[in-house]
Amino acid sequence: MLKEVFMIMYNVQLGIIWDNIMNIISITNNISQFILSGMAVIAVFYIFSGKYFQPIRTILYPLGMKRRWLLRILILCRKNPRKNIRVFCEYFILTTQGKEQKTDWWKNSIHEFRAFFNESKSNDFIYIRDNCTDLNNRSMSKYVDLYFDYFSKPEIRKVYDLDMNKPIEFCMKIHIKEGYLSANLLMTGLLESNKRIKESGREGSRSRHLLMSGLLDSDKKKSEYLVSKYVSCTSKEHPDNQNSSDIYNTFTWLKRGPSYQVRNQDGHYKLCQYAFGDETNSVNVILNDTEKFNALWNNNLVPESGVLCSLTCNLVHAKEYIDYNREKFNPVNTYFLNKLSECTVSFLLEPIDCEIKNNYRAQNYYCTANIWIMFESISDKNVCFQPLQAITFFELTNMADQKNYKASVQALIKKSFEYFDHVYSDKKTAIKYRYCLSMNQTIENAFGEQLEQHTQPGSTYSKNYKELCAGNLRPSEADIFASFDAFFTDIHDEFSFIEVDINKKDRLAKFGEFYTSVYMDAFKDINTRDSIDDIYKYLKKKSTGEYGKNNYHVVLIAENDQIIGGIICDYLVEPNAGVIEYIAVKEDNRSFGVGTRIYQHALELLRMDAKKNNKSDIDYVLCEIERFNPPINQAQLIQFKLWIKMGFKKLKFNYIQPALDITKSSVPLDLVAWPVNTRDPKDSDKSKGNGMPTKKLILFLHEYAKWAMRIETPEEDSSVKTMIDELNTMGTDLVGFEKIRFEEEITGK
Repeated sequence: MLKEVFMIMYNVQLGIIWDNIMNIISITNNISQFILSGMAVIAVFYIFSGKYFQPIRTILYPLGMKRRWLLRILILCRKNPRKNIRVFCEYFILTTQGKEQKTDWWKNSIHEFRAFFNESKSNDFIYIRDNCTDLNNRSMSKYVDLYFDYFSKPEIRKVYDLDMNKPIEFCMKIHIKEGYLSANLLMTGLLESNKRIKESGREGSRSRHLLMSGLLDSDKKKSEYLVSKYVSCTSKEHPDNQNSSDIYNTFTWLKRGPSYQVRNQDGHYKLCQYAFGDETNSVNVILNDTEKFNALWNNNLVPESGVLCSLTCNLVHAKEYIDYNREKFNPVNTYFLNKLSECTVSFLLEPIDCEIKNNYRAQNYYCTANIWIMFESISDKNVCFQPLQAITFFELTNMADQKNYKASVQALIKKSFEYFDHVYSDKKTAIKYRYCLSMNQTIENAFGEQLEQHTQPGSTYSKNYKELCAGNLRPSEADIFASFDAFFTDIHDEFSFIEVDINKKDRLAKFGEFYTSVYMDAFKDINTRDSIDDIYKYLKKKSTGEYGKNNYHVVLIAENDQIIGGIICDYLVEPNAGVIEYIAVKEDNRSFGVGTRIYQHALELLRMDAKKNNKSDIDYVLCEIERFNPPINQAQLIQFKLWIKMGFKKLKFNYIQPALDITKSSVPLDLVAWPVNTRDPKDSDKSKGNGMPTKKLILFLHEYAKWAMRIETPEEDSSVKTMIDELNTMGTDLVGFEKIRFEEEITGK
């Protein structure tokens, strides 16, 4: 009996143990299924969310962000990942300052971001900083570049639902509590060259200029090289008419990073500078033409040296923003727009709100800058600006203190006249000078007042000072800055220019090589190109003086003695205009800046022609381009982009290229123009930006047909008559501009 009881208890215990084992197995199985299900969910989550993780991996992993935080970030941003993931990247680009951070920093900062995110959802994410110091940072700029490069890709734009045509900008707004806004632009890259670099196994060209203010901190060898090229050799090349101290002044001015108040901006988008403490610690700002910012410009920036204010801004991609809004800027300022597009700091601030400070701090604010005035030693008043001959005086001032600023302006002017008094006191000196440019209109006006006193009859050295002011013969601002660009580019790159001369057989041979290997390939339509025999005939006429005061240039560009492109252009004295007849670049060298370089060289030649005819500058540069007729090929696309970049706009009338000879036909084309000279008193700044005077255009058509197309009586040519009749029937004094329009849909080559 006892034995049976034990057996029953044993079986019961065994059953309980078995049940426990089965329960454990069941629980384990459930846990395993749960884990596997969870892993599957996470895997699917990662697979479908990978497109949102990729920008974090690309932009933030190099800054120290760890993979283990990805899931919680995506959960936080889950409601609108297209926008919120971008905000997350933007936040940490700004907070890391582009520098790799440790794990503990990231852990704490992600908690801070969570608080920022939750607080900001209702007011559309505004990132607040005390001043702009954090934005003026090369390390951070590198990651802003990375951000823009990533989100600019067409496939990424599609994923994040970004407009394919509009410029990329940060989702977050940037609010800066304090800074000094002035109507200046910190000029960049005047000492830097375009470099040929290796990209993806092929040679390319990329303009990435250094901020002038940072050159002192850059490569020592580079600085020494520039000094030896500019300071040392100039004093040797010009021992009789230039002092080494003059050259050193200009070079020091360049290295410190000159600010310049861009003229002719009324009625357009405006280039400005927002600084904290000093002009070198600044960011570039674009003021749009809304009523609020026009009032700020007219009441605070132009009459005074600037204003202390807070700004709430969009942070935008510089090149894309400028290209998209190019028609909203004055085309005469194309040089400065391109300078901004190509500088190291690849972003701009576009204010959407501004609050002027009128407190005690505003009355005692400090923002230093170098105000300056530039002259040039010359041997011929009609020569183009030469960087080697520049003499620049500068004075450090506090822009925010009006009394200090005005006193510094007077000290600068006094310094200049004391220098010239010293030079002119030497009766043996044969040096002549001319005034070139000032930092702003205030300085120019102060100089003009003093100059008027020094040129009064009976005043000491009045004759010398009358020569100092060359009136409208002084160079334009774009001419001056572009000359520095060209000078420091030429001493670095491997490009060389060859102007074809009918009397030099070696140059004719080079031109023959260009004509057959480059020119004919670029202009396949026989109706749109000159024959090689005709070009030789035109060069012969030039050599015998048949062009009179007009001029004809055929220029080739070579790299390592290999011809890679060329340009044919004319100067027409009556309309005081330059014409680009043809520009062609070898196919393998397109899109690498070769066309831009040869165009800039041609522009200098045309400006020289204008100065030889007692003009301060050419008034317009014009060019014929093919009408947009899709689909277009790669070569046409490159040409459209070149002319848009150079500031050209289409003239609103039906242009017809006259037949080049009796064997050819007339060709409907578009005529595009770029207004150059802003100092012609007959043309208002407004008209310069909006079109070309009808009378000047009619004169141009007549002279272009006569001298460039060699039509003896243009008024009898059917194409010329048709165009002039159309212009006369318009009944307007101005032929308007419109944007060169094209779609980037290309086919073939």
